[in-house]
Amino acid sequence: MTKIINEMLRLFLITYFCLLVTVNSFLTLLINTSVADDKSDAVKVDIGGYFRGNIQIGEEWKKGENLRVGSASDPAFSKGMANRLQEGSYLEPFLKANFNKNTSFKFTVATADPDAFTYSNRWGSTFVVREVFLEMKEIFATPKVGLWAGSRMYRGSDIHLFDSWVLDNHNLTGGGVYLNFDGWKSELAVGTKKDISLQNVGSSSLTAESQRTILIDKMEFPIVGKQKIKTNLEYQYVAPTAGNYNNTPTVTGSGVTGVKIPSANGVMIGAQWGIWGDDWYNNIFVNFGFGDVIGGINTNGKTVDTLEGINGGKLDVSGIKSRKDSSAALVGVTGAREISSKSGIMYAGGYHISSPKDMSTSSLVSIAIRPLWYVSGHLHLGIELDAVKYMGREDTPLDVNYLQVAPMLEYVTSKNVWGWPKFRIIAANTFYEHEVNKYGKLTKSAFNVTAGFELVF
Repeated sequence: MTKIINEMLRLFLITYFCLLVTVNSFLTLLINTSVADDKSDAVKVDIGGYFRGNIQIGEEWKKGENLRVGSASDPAFSKGMANRLQEGSYLEPFLKANFNKNTSFKFTVATADPDAFTYSNRWGSTFVVREVFLEMKEIFATPKVGLWAGSRMYRGSDIHLFDSWVLDNHNLTGGGVYLNFDGWKSELAVGTKKDISLQNVGSSSLTAESQRTILIDKMEFPIVGKQKIKTNLEYQYVAPTAGNYNNTPTVTGSGVTGVKIPSANGVMIGAQWGIWGDDWYNNIFVNFGFGDVIGGINTNGKTVDTLEGINGGKLDVSGIKSRKDSSAALVGVTGAREISSKSGIMYAGGYHISSPKDMSTSSLVSIAIRPLWYVSGHLHLGIELDAVKYMGREDTPLDVNYLQVAPMLEYVTSKNVWGWPKFRIIAANTFYEHEVNKYGKLTKSAFNVTAGFELVF
């Protein structure tokens, strides 16, 4: 009996194996035939990204320092409206899988961590996921309706010489819908990000986490010829939360007190006008922010006098800032034009004004201009002039007027003001209104030589 059972089991396994091979072969043939017959649905993969890498040498052959200066409390006063010549190495590659002409999946990572590059002589760098989302461009043909969902960088055109996105600049997890009516476009989106309405979160004073929810409405419509206007309207809401505040140490020691952090909200509204419709990089921007808003334009904040303790009462939290009831505005312009067959010019300018509640209004003007002369088809000689002027300073001595003069020599693959990829040598000398700390000493001028390359692929 046992022998019969074993023989039946052996025959069953042989039959099952043969059937499995036959079915697998049939399915493989069917799948390959289907893909071959419908080439429009074949998955196409695009790989691209942005990378800059450089070495910087400062005075006395020290490691080069970033020569711009500005307020640490508001990015618009430091990086957002100042030049990008001494920025460090940065890598942002992406992979995009196009399932058909309407459906795609995009995955983007990025790092600016020094440990990611060989200069640090260490391994274990930090990469962040910038984007991972699915997009369907045309669910319906008339009107054209599209969807996206996932995590993505949500931003439009930039001011290149300032390396800033002054209309919108968010990393969000959420989704949105597109509508396209014969050139008129509209887009609605909602997303969330980890945030808090108070600055200095994670410091030794306050530890708290909250979530910022952003509702976005974008529109695009033609005006004259190829010129277009784009608008951006946002409502931002920061949910209430609780945190721990470490009291300032005294002779009797320090304690940790629970605090209640109220909700905050704000509105941002801006527009972008393409000066010349055929060039995406020639634009005028205007943007306004009211209340607690970030991204594109950041409303600055005032010091919070007290927060509510979880067990009742008020708690002093000196040094913590809130954007509640603040406002800010900016006007920016960016452009790049060919002057002749042997020269071109890039330029940028901006005016930013900040008005925190119960504080004096402050503003700045920033200008950058980069003329280029084409020595040959690939060799360019240029100079960049950058000037920043503050009015009504908030954080003296950080807000310092300065002028930077930076001659440069670059070798590019094409004869125009962009020309990717490019190898470049920049010698920058910056002159400050009063003494600042550069290279371990107080000085009214500083020098930096940068050699590297920049690539968009």
